[in-house]
Amino acid sequence: MMTTFSMSVLLPLYFEGAYGMTALIAGLLILPAIACNAVTSIVGGRVMDARGAWPLLPVGFALIAVGQTAISMTAASMNIGVVVALTVVVYAGVGLVLSPSQTAGLETLPAAEHPHGTALLNTWNMIAASFGPSLFIGLLSSSAATAGAAGAATDVAQAIGFAIAVRVAAVIAVVGFATSLVYARRESHMSH
Repeated sequence: MMTTFSMSVLLPLYFEGAYGMTALIAGLLILPAIACNAVTSIVGGRVMDARGAWPLLPVGFALIAVGQTAISMTAASMNIGVVVALTVVVYAGVGLVLSPSQTAGLETLPAAEHPHGTALLNTWNMIAASFGPSLFIGLLSSSAATAGAAGAATDVAQAIGFAIAVRVAAVIAVVGFATSLVYARRESHMSH
């Protein structure tokens, strides 16, 4: 959730601040990633139903982590085509992870506790959806201000701030990847 909401907020800020684009163009540049996310969400659900969490969740988190790491390394170079392509990779990973991870979490509970599990998931999703954008926009803004104070042009400073915010998001995705490896592998062994 932090990734989904944060990237959906950070990317338009990057496109508008670093490239001077209108909100409409910035939104249209995110459209391919959103379309890919819709497709991979369907695929992720089907794979989860057929095979379980392994290797779906680790693959999804790996796509998110690799995509965000690559974005953080290329964003400051102002290569918009590369950033848009890597955004598709990140959103593909989110599609593979989001619903299946919720399903995997609920599967660990007895059926009588599913309503409580669903309530907890929804609560934590809202917290992550609130905390993520606040954290990452704060990082973008403070990093851009620091770069600007160091003499970087405004557009370059925005690109640097975006790159730093996405780098922190990538670290969180790596933690998600490591956790998913342990969880999904354990579940795979228990089901066999």
